[in-house]
Amino acid sequence: MNIQLRSQALLPLLGIAAAPLFLAGMGLTHPYDLTPATASYWYTLHSVLLPIFSLLGVNLWWLLANIPGPWAWLARILVFVYIPFYSALDVLAGIGTGLVLNRSHATAQLGLAAVNF
Repeated sequence: MNIQLRSQALLPLLGIAAAPLFLAGMGLTHPYDLTPATASYWYTLHSVLLPIFSLLGVNLWWLLANIPGPWAWLARILVFVYIPFYSALDVLAGIGTGLVLNRSHATAQLGLAAVNF
């Protein structure tokens, strides 16, 4: 019985920790600069991480599940602001710029100046 209680307590902890730990690990591989050589990986990395950023918001909601009060509810509401806006930022700044630079490099067009304005 004690082992079952421990495993039941461990699963939520693993669920909450998985997304930030995965994000931190992938963040270690993030290119420092966006260049034609790193554009493909930049695009791929941001595409893979897009749902992970949303899971961070879900994790916050999960952590606040049993906390009463107006500050907890304010945090819950702000999670719904964070998820779509940070996802949009990552689509534009991460996926979009990597894709533009990757395609401009592949077609030998001058996209670097447009991306690094």
